[in-house]
Amino acid sequence: MKVKNEKMNIVIAEYTSGHYKQTDLALRHKVCEATISNWLRKAGCPHGVRGRPALVEPPVHQQHLLREIWNQKITEVAIRHQVSKQFVSKLAKRWNNWADQNFGPRQLKVKPVPKTVKIKKDRSSLQLHVISFRVSDEALSKILMLRGSNDQFRGQSLHFVARELLLTGIGQGGGSALSANEPSHTDSVTSAN
Repeated sequence: MKVKNEKMNIVIAEYTSGHYKQTDLALRHKVCEATISNWLRKAGCPHGVRGRPALVEPPVHQQHLLREIWNQKITEVAIRHQVSKQFVSKLAKRWNNWADQNFGPRQLKVKPVPKTVKIKKDRSSLQLHVISFRVSDEALSKILMLRGSNDQFRGQSLHFVARELLLTGIGQGGGSALSANEPSHTDSVTSAN
């Protein structure tokens, strides 16, 4: 145990002299780098700064992108440069202070969006029950024929025409009743199953 402490003291002295890196000390004393790091941490030595120093200003290509971001919407800039909106947004957030100093506060020329007024629909006229059924080919062809020949049903969906026929047939009358001089096809449509 005493040998370990002596070796640890030697490593700490060599590291604090500034002549050796942790990697060099690990090779020199035949121990792993983690051991050197632990010894230095226990001794309270300041560890070296890892990674590259933080940038003071963005790279030139990002400066051009930031100038566009400061004058246009993030979405438009992302589409033009074929990058994600997330990347552009992070770039703007990362260099916000730098861009404010160099380009001034961000000002977008955005048209104010008028407030939309929600119109409440009258729900009292809604029907409470839904009826869905299948019809035979014969009944469908009669519905199609009626839709094509009757001006009230021209351009309407098959669902609309069938609903009108059914409601008229039971005396409830749909939104637009059949004209009196048109022949009624209701019997063949409602009896189809």
